[in-house]
Amino acid sequence: MIRPHRHRLSLVAAAPLLVTGLGALAQGDGSHTDNLDLLRTSYSPFCEAAMLCHYGTRGAGDIPDRAAAAPVPAPAPVARTPAPGPVAPEPRPSLASVYHQPEAFNAPPAPPEPIQSLPFETEFALETRGTAVLDEEGTRFELGIIPSFALTRTGPGDSLDLRGSARLVRAEDDVQARSVEIDGAYGRQIDSVTAVALSGGLSVTDPDPDGLGGGGEVDAPVVTIEGEAGVSRRFGRLDASGQISAGRTVSEDETESGWRTGAGLRLGYSVSPILAPFIEARIANDRFDLGRSSTALSLLVGASAQWTNGWSGEAVIGQGWRRDDGTGATEADDLLFESSVQFDPNPTLGLRMAFDTSIEPGSADQGPRTTHGLEASADYRINPFLSLTARVEARWEDESGDEPASRRLGAGASGTLEIGPHVAASLSYDYAVRTDPAQVPAEADEHRIGAGLTLRR
Repeated sequence: MIRPHRHRLSLVAAAPLLVTGLGALAQGDGSHTDNLDLLRTSYSPFCEAAMLCHYGTRGAGDIPDRAAAAPVPAPAPVARTPAPGPVAPEPRPSLASVYHQPEAFNAPPAPPEPIQSLPFETEFALETRGTAVLDEEGTRFELGIIPSFALTRTGPGDSLDLRGSARLVRAEDDVQARSVEIDGAYGRQIDSVTAVALSGGLSVTDPDPDGLGGGGEVDAPVVTIEGEAGVSRRFGRLDASGQISAGRTVSEDETESGWRTGAGLRLGYSVSPILAPFIEARIANDRFDLGRSSTALSLLVGASAQWTNGWSGEAVIGQGWRRDDGTGATEADDLLFESSVQFDPNPTLGLRMAFDTSIEPGSADQGPRTTHGLEASADYRINPFLSLTARVEARWEDESGDEPASRRLGAGASGTLEIGPHVAASLSYDYAVRTDPAQVPAEADEHRIGAGLTLRR
């Protein structure tokens, strides 16, 4: 049995809800607007143009072919100049930073511009050295002071080297200036194939009257001045060099005072970067104040070599002649030899050896003599603070008839300890023996043991 009154009650109860829903639909989406364009969705509920349903009732040919349509060219971009960016303002110190830096209110004046440095490097040194000398007469002690200086400069096209030293010795309550030496050298590269070189020196020596250098007939200082100039030039693999020299010796012994001049010419050819043979000619003249003169001429052939593993050397052989005026034996000739070898495998080790032969002018009572010289040295740096040095030297003359020849042999070793960048200490030992009929006594030897302290700046 159907009871219609219950349906009426349901409709009556639902009526307020329907009224509320229709009111909300009439008001829109809650934005309180009555604009229909804003209230409708993106797609229309009806079939409109550009929709698939719009083409569904047409033929296939009515649908436009997008692939066949000509593409519309894109417009060319318009070049625009970018606008300059904003300039960042310079930072300004904050008040707090200034408040915590009171020196900013009382800043000192700007320092003056520094003085321009000298165009060369300088080094000054002062060495004090004590030596104990042992010879046939006993033992004596010497205290020496050796000041020295060095000025060097190496530029892109030239170089300069100037050095000097003096040796003052106090022995037996007497102060003597044993030696004063100044040497200088200058080289300049004129162009890529031409170079010039100048060198000179001044020395004043006063040998120890009790040492191996003294004992002569005249005990007085000897002053020597000498200079040399040279030029070299390359012509491809061929190189040529020449030099001239002059010197003056002044002594109270008139037999040793005089002028000495010389000249030389050398032509070489670089066979390879290692080997370069050459020929050389030399001429020299010694003119003494007593009127005696001596002229020497030598023709040599040799070769020089330079290897990349640290070896370098030179060997020379030739013939030499010398003629003296006013002596008993006026002429002499002999075969000449010269050689030198150097080996520097690394910065800590250096080995050198040299041998030479020359014909020296004779004295007033004897003619020219052939003299030979040999020198060898080794330098080894154990560490940046300690270095060792050893040397051997010898010089002797060939005998001429019944006249005795002079000989001299020396050897020594030394060690240097670098205490700091400006202080060094050294120990040394030297031994020498000589035979010279012109000195008294004719035969003598001595041992020298020394210790020194050097200050450098």
